[in-house]
Amino acid sequence: MINYKKIFYLMSCILMLSLVIASCDSEETETTSIEAQIEIDDKAIESDPDYIALEKLLINNISLVQSSLKNNNVSLTEYKKIVIDKNEEQMQEIFDNNQMKISENFILAKMHYESLISKYPQIEEEVGSGIDYNNLSKSEAESIFQNLDKSDFLDVNFIGKNNRRCGWRYITCLLAVGLPAWACVIGGSPTIVVSAACIAGYGAGAILCMDSYCWVF
Repeated sequence: MINYKKIFYLMSCILMLSLVIASCDSEETETTSIEAQIEIDDKAIESDPDYIALEKLLINNISLVQSSLKNNNVSLTEYKKIVIDKNEEQMQEIFDNNQMKISENFILAKMHYESLISKYPQIEEEVGSGIDYNNLSKSEAESIFQNLDKSDFLDVNFIGKNNRRCGWRYITCLLAVGLPAWACVIGGSPTIVVSAACIAGYGAGAILCMDSYCWVF
């Protein structure tokens, strides 16, 4: 005699097992799809003309910060003290020759950044609101820049990147530390020049970005 109850139970088990397997396959496919999308986004961002222009401008600015320090024989230990103490007279002396060019680069960079985030809004989330170094207390600045003098910033060739791989998250970090300097441009003087203090704070933050988001290969 055929036991229909057992057959029904067996078929139910097979059906449930099939659904579980299908669910697992679906989740795995979805996860793979999301991971692939993230990878595609990275490549798409880094090949975007606005990103390429933005990267060039910001790397050029960091190179100008570097040359300003070297040309004035300022070590990172000295730079760290100048930034923490907010010594505007020394800041002006260090960046005087490159101040105008850095300002021009900031203005152009902001245009490319706004165009880029219109296509990739997720970048704006990564950038955040930045840190206004001019409004930091001395203890806050000491905490943020405590390892500034341990960087190899002055040994790096930014044009050739010194065999470094940074990626677009390094550029978003430069954007984040650069936002206060951009504010100096937007609300700035008729000559549209970023103050030396803004540039000094930006340069110090950018050094930390390099140590956090770039690696040697």
